[in-house]
Amino acid sequence: MKNKEYKFNNFKTTKGNNLAFTISKEVAKQPGKKYSSLFISGNNLERTHLLNAIANELEETNHKVSYDINNIKDNTEVLIIDNIENLSSEEKDKLTKIIKSFIDNNKQIVLGSITTLDELNITEELKETILWGISVNIENDTNEANNEKISDYNWLNNKEK
Repeated sequence: MKNKEYKFNNFKTTKGNNLAFTISKEVAKQPGKKYSSLFISGNNLERTHLLNAIANELEETNHKVSYDINNIKDNTEVLIIDNIENLSSEEKDKLTKIIKSFIDNNKQIVLGSITTLDELNITEELKETILWGISVNIENDTNEANNEKISDYNWLNNKEK
């Protein structure tokens, strides 16, 4: 999941993603404090950029971050998982317990999905547990704004080749 090029300072904010951007920055500054569970849904590219920006900032400040639900170390302070819709049923059940444990221990959970929490195929218990924190959706802006944002990401795409 990790892409070191995705940072907060190269994220293009718009009306549709500003709330997700603001909350993501707060989470990166104070993990496990204000929003111990953060769920971001919506636009794939922007969501993934924000999840990576959080991870990059946390690692730069020496926080222990994990990206795999099946490989969480005891010293992990932050768990970041994108595309939770792709988790197996067993992993989704495990995630409920992990979120509760992380919240109880003032650790940070950051989850991402292309679909909103209401549309996500997960148990009610997991939905309710995720909502112990905050859920934000990246709204699509006008086509013109989307085209402008996409062209801004071309430098990243070209750099990765």
